[in-house]
Amino acid sequence: MTKTINSNNVELLINDKFKDVHFSIRFMCENKEPDISIRNLLAYLMIDRNEKYLTKQSINLKTDDLFALSFDVKTSSYGKIHVLEMKFTTLSERYSKEAHLEEALSFIESCIRTPLINEETVLEAKQNMRSNLLRIYDKPSTLAALSALALGGKDEPISLFSLGRIDIMDKITVEDLKDYHKKMLKEDDVYVIGIGQIDLRYHEILKSIYSKVKTLPSASYCVLDKDFQEKKISRKVKQTSLVSLYTLGKNNTDPNYMSYRVLSYLLGTLPNSLLFTEIREKRNLCYSIYSNLMHYDGILSIHTGISKKQRTLVLKLIDEQIELIKNDKFSDSLFLSAKSLLKNNYIAIEDDVSSWMNIAFSAWLLDKKFELQNYVEEIANVDRQSIVDAALSLKKLCTFTVTGQE
Repeated sequence: MTKTINSNNVELLINDKFKDVHFSIRFMCENKEPDISIRNLLAYLMIDRNEKYLTKQSINLKTDDLFALSFDVKTSSYGKIHVLEMKFTTLSERYSKEAHLEEALSFIESCIRTPLINEETVLEAKQNMRSNLLRIYDKPSTLAALSALALGGKDEPISLFSLGRIDIMDKITVEDLKDYHKKMLKEDDVYVIGIGQIDLRYHEILKSIYSKVKTLPSASYCVLDKDFQEKKISRKVKQTSLVSLYTLGKNNTDPNYMSYRVLSYLLGTLPNSLLFTEIREKRNLCYSIYSNLMHYDGILSIHTGISKKQRTLVLKLIDEQIELIKNDKFSDSLFLSAKSLLKNNYIAIEDDVSSWMNIAFSAWLLDKKFELQNYVEEIANVDRQSIVDAALSLKKLCTFTVTGQE
């Protein structure tokens, strides 16, 4: 049984399901550059050293004292909003027999509010960020996905990579970071959630630090329909990676959006989805294939790894599977399997802390609450015609291919 304590932007989900307590503190701003790249550098700095704990060793010793507290800072995008998230986990005070959580919060506050920003730490953060971005773009499937988003979503938030850009990062100075950090703490919207066996007094402590009224506009928007675009690049890799994007004309604010979730499961998420069965299982034309929704941008994407000589045929077969759905030619068993798997995935959310935090945050962005029964009922109300209607609204935006040299 979970007890929810909620006040505006600070939420506690109190239960005894987990031995540890878990917290997420999210800072939000408009999703744009150079903010994105600056925030990613700050993420590296916040987990490194700070003005109270001046060495990596002192950080490690402190986390050990706090019952092996673990923490990390990541960035992500939710449509028109960019998020910098501090997550941390420590042992519940029920098991430690010590009131250490307030000290843990103080330590996390020092990481957020007083990171050590100087020439040495910024140089190291830039090296880490550069290495990470180069690794990401070196992977053909990721390169194809990011390039497709940049092509089809040009001049829109979806075209911006949430982890930043090297060319922008290189121009950021120590003073830029210091100034932006102060601005972020003062102006960003904030959302805080804690899950586990947490004493109620911590809700008041968190409110005293982070309570704030939401000021940003809705995170959700729809990528505009554009003329279809196609682009290929070549890389010295064995496998060809292909990504196609489709606009929905709707996003996750639409009351019938659950139909698109079921559509994506039926098309390319189920183990026996239409795409997998026809293209991988029956014809062995690809190494992998799946579909995905970008809920805040109104986009469906299809990703596949293929032999370059099969590209034309695979694209034709993808179109055919979508046409099957538009013409209501999918089986009842597949339809019911899609709904069942989606329902089970929602039910399993409360067994996974990260998923639970993410869906609670998503609900907050939409001015809703995550109530499992509501989601289950929405899935139950999806009928075949709503799937057909969702498929009929799809418009192909672009295809980007990273061609291997086979």
